[in-house]
This record gives sequence, structure tokens and C-alpha cells, in this order.
Amino acid sequence: MDSDDDNDDSRESQQSSEEEGGDHSPAVSDGSTNLDAENTELPSNFSTTATTTTAIVLPQNRTLQPFADECKSYDIVPYVAAIHSCHIHSLDATRNMRWVFTGGEDGFIRKYDFFASISGKTLLTQNQKHAQVESAGVISSYWENEEIPVNPKPVVNGTGDENTIQPDPPEYKLSPVYSLAVQSEAVWILSGLESGAINLFSVRHEEGRCHHVMRKHKSPVSILKITHDEKGFVSGSWDKTVLLWDLNTGQVVREFGGHLSQISSLAFRPIEKVPPWCLSACWSADGNKIYCGRRNGTGKFIRSLKMPSGSGPVSYVSSMPNGKHIIW
Repeated sequence: MDSDDDNDDSRESQQSSEEEGGDHSPAVSDGSTNLDAENTELPSNFSTTATTTTAIVLPQNRTLQPFADECKSYDIVPYVAAIHSCHIHSLDATRNMRWVFTGGEDGFIRKYDFFASISGKTLLTQNQKHAQVESAGVISSYWENEEIPVNPKPVVNGTGDENTIQPDPPEYKLSPVYSLAVQSEAVWILSGLESGAINLFSVRHEEGRCHHVMRKHKSPVSILKITHDEKGFVSGSWDKTVLLWDLNTGQVVREFGGHLSQISSLAFRPIEKVPPWCLSACWSADGNKIYCGRRNGTGKFIRSLKMPSGSGPVSYVSSMPNGKHIIW
């Protein structure tokens, strides 16, 4: 009888626990209490949308804040100035904006801590003072964007004698960072070189180490875009070619020809097609419209939007979530 009573109590306790638990989804644990996205491998279909909040899920699993697509206007306020001593050719960030990467003419890839920068932990120096901001970007690390030859000479480690001088690693030519594309959680990053090669660097582990060099272009790689599944990427170059690469093999799987000038911008549509060639282009938030910035200083969206006289070429175009505003 005692055994039956114990079983009844156990079943009642289990039912009570299930009623209180509510959600019976399996918990994911990696042995650590740190739930930062940097240390957690997320599935490709991961979304941060809460069940109690209405939000819009964009392509590449990005989530907007509620009512971001319905607001009448946006305020763009600068908070941080990331000072560079050279021209900046490329910029990219992780999905959660934890890390921001920049590449410039000096041949260095810089990694910025976005959260530390926004919190104002570092101030601009007296010589760097800006009229609108006081905080400086916080650099976490940086490394060289090197032109690694096709057949690099091996490093000789000597005979093992304690008196033998170990040779230094070979020094390669630095290349301007014409393009960057970082994996959504900063596991690895791609960089475009002046020679037409593309370096694959590790970021999370052995930061700044080049694991593979992909070669096909004959001129500087001006644009890089990672596919939505992060199993490949597309590259555009000054040699007027667009290539689709397979990251598992490091080989080109498709080439898009027919361009008459250098490739300056690329953008993916969630369904099909790619925007026509122009100096800059982007898709609207709903994926039904294309905004194009052309060399004659206009941005085109069904009708032509004329910039003020003397504005020059439209080098960048981006649309806002409400579908009523564009930035160029």
C-alpha cells in the first residue's frame, strides 16, 4: 500500500509540474550560463521574435521593433565617431550588431565593439573632437589583409638545436580592404583584395588567421555578399564579373557575365532576380521594390528623385522599414 501511495503522489507531482511549466520545449545547454549570441550557435531559421510581441521578420532572419514599419518619420542621430587615418572602402556587422568591421586603404581590418562604443566608454581626443559626437569607437582588435602568394615558401623551423635562430614568418604585401562580408555570428569573415583574391579569415577562434584564399577575379574585389544560408557567397570585381562561390569547396559554381563596367554593388532578393547594374542598389523591406542609385546623381523608385545640384553620384542607397523613406 505504501508503494501505491508513493506512485500516486509521484504522478500528482508530475502533473502539477507540467501544468506550471507551460512550455515543454527542450532546453538547450552548452555547459555555460553565458547566453550571449557570440557564444551560442543559432540555427539558420533562428528568430528573436517574442510570442507576446507583434514583429515583422525580414529576410536573413532579421526582426524589426513593433510599429517600425508604420512610423511616419525617422530620426538619425550620430552617437559615435570611429576615426580612421585613411579612406574606408568597406564596412559590415554581425546580425546582432555586436561587432562592426571596417576595411580601409591602409590594408587593415578593424573589429569594433559596437555595444562598448555606444555606451560611450571611450571619448574622442582633443584633436578628434567632432561637432555632433563625443564618443569614440572602441577597437577590439585588428589584423592585416595580406596578399598571400599562390605557392608561399614554407617556414624552416631549424634543426632543433637550442642555438639555432628560428626564422620569422614571411611578410606579405598589404592590400587595401576593398570589400568585407562577415558571418552572422562573427565566426569567419571574407575580405576582397587588390589582386582579385578573396581571403577567408577566422574571427572567433585564432582571430585574423587566413585559412583559405579563393582566386578567380583578375582585378580588385569591390563587393562581397554572403548567401542567406551562409553556405556560399557572391563576389563582384572591377574585372566586370560576378561570381557565385561554394564555401564548402572554395570553388566557383556560377558566373554572371554581360556587365560592361566594374561591379559596385550587389543585393539579394528573398525570392528571385537581382537588381540591375548601378552604382548602388537595395531592396525595400517587403522585397517588392528596388531602389537604384545611378551615376547621374539620381535615385530611382518608379519615378526619378533628383538630388540637389552638385551632389554628385549616388554611391549608397538603403530603404527604411516603413517603405516611405530611403537614404542615399
